[in-house]
Amino acid sequence: MKKVFKHIYIVFISLLSLWIALHCFLFFYSYVWFEEDYNLYLSIPEDEEPKGCISGVLHSSEDLQHYLNNRDFFCQLPFEGNLIVDSLDFANYDYIFVEGRPIILLNRLFWDQCSSYDNTGLSPVEIILGESISHKVYIYKIKPKNKYREECG
Repeated sequence: MKKVFKHIYIVFISLLSLWIALHCFLFFYSYVWFEEDYNLYLSIPEDEEPKGCISGVLHSSEDLQHYLNNRDFFCQLPFEGNLIVDSLDFANYDYIFVEGRPIILLNRLFWDQCSSYDNTGLSPVEIILGESISHKVYIYKIKPKNKYREECG
């Protein structure tokens, strides 16, 4: 009887260790490195209500221009501050602009609805935003470059 409990104990400890190792792997694999870029300061006018618009992952200055041109249609709020496209380092980083709420976490997803027909090979990321609302436009740089895309909804 003692031998049976010993084997059950060994199997239980082995499965528990495997479960912990799997969760650690998934946590570290899904984490995406990002940090706020403090070189630029943009804000939304105080008399406007931030809508929490997200630019998506911007890979180039052309993507940034496309976002700026289309944000007038979707967000309809002007920026205050000077946005100098050349001050962003698109050679080494991708960028995300978030209006009014900070990013808490970027999670790499293994699959989303667009993965079945996405031929770019970019990993989808889930953007988890904070609760606090401000008039600041948060600018985040993401590394490594050209590896991620926004999650398809």
